Amino acid sequence: MFKNYFKIAFRNLSRNRGFTFLNITGLVVGMAGAMLIGLWIIREVSVDRFHKDGEQIYQAWNEDTIDGEIWNWDSTPKPLGPVLVQDYPEIINMTRKSFPSDFIYKSGLKKLMGKSVFVDSSFLQMFSFPMLEGDIETALDEPSSVIITQNMAKKLFGDEEALNRVVRVENRMELKVTGVLKNLPNNTSFDFEALIPWSLMVQIGYSDNNWGNNSISTFAQVKEGVNIESLNQKIINVKKEHLAESTTEVFYTLWRIYT
Repeated sequence: MFKNYFKIAFRNLSRNRGFTFLNITGLVVGMAGAMLIGLWIIREVSVDRFHKDGEQIYQAWNEDTIDGEIWNWDSTPKPLGPVLVQDYPEIINMTRKSFPSDFIYKSGLKKLMGKSVFVDSSFLQMFSFPMLEGDIETALDEPSSVIITQNMAKKLFGDEEALNRVVRVENRMELKVTGVLKNLPNNTSFDFEALIPWSLMVQIGYSDNNWGNNSISTFAQVKEGVNIESLNQKIINVKKEHLAESTTEVFYTLWRIYT
């Protein structure tokens, strides 16, 4: 019976080839579009959800009213992170991240550009980026160290061991490779090829305590069970509390790293 159905369907399709072609093409394009949209949705809802403590990690945002409209942005001053941990017991850890810079790395005759960020030593304790080589607990302790991704290690050193090799950065700093990270997954909002200790940024004079210099990202890890709305009401005026001469109405709030 089913064989007859197929024969009848095939004859009908053969008689109206133009109509059949348009319908099948439309069906294929529609299904392909639906699949692509589905894959995009799956990717979007999975961004940064692989971090072990992701539900407790929040990013600090600025909030200000400009011409009657509320504006938010994710760049913050450098002193904010340490103050959050110091003043609020609900916050158990913090890390700061500079915005990416393209630094030139040199090893022997090889030279390449690497997307680099300065981070606090707590960065890899808060975020679950797998380390392939090196000690994740101590790799960012020394100012003259750097952690690179496996792709960058391959480009710089080929098949040779990368750990403990010394690279020249920006033709002014010599840093020792103290760790090699697994390449970043597609479902992350982070984008870097090298992690450099925050302590080096302090050492070379790139850090400051200026509350008006919103130039980095700040992340805070809160205790389990903390009511984030209540915590935000406490930290909203942290700038005024630590900068008596401040006359601006800038507030700070914590937003979870994923929604």
